[in-house]
Amino acid sequence: MNLSFKQVEIAKSLFEIEDAKFLDEIQAMIQNYRTKKATKSDTSRVTPTSKNKVDEELEALHLLAKQPTPEHIPLEEIAKEQGYNSKKLGKTLENIDYELFADESLEDMLNTLTK
Repeated sequence: MNLSFKQVEIAKSLFEIEDAKFLDEIQAMIQNYRTKKATKSDTSRVTPTSKNKVDEELEALHLLAKQPTPEHIPLEEIAKEQGYNSKKLGKTLENIDYELFADESLEDMLNTLTK
């Protein structure tokens, strides 16, 4: 199993945990790991990243982004964290010049979004 895939699987599992005390224990374990790793070598944090590793990390992030939002996370919380504002969206939609898209087919516009 590839490292990035393991990280995605662990992240998914963490999102499903609702026990705050257990999450605090996990966070303490991570901090302890980072502290031990930093004391072993100060240069361990500055390592060149290969293109393949970056590609693997991006792929792992894409896999994570495609996962459905866990049910225990309310939509209102996500909207607040991402800065969603329905009034601002409404104003933006009112100000769109739809004439710019008059000559475009719906299929072409959708293909543009998925590229």
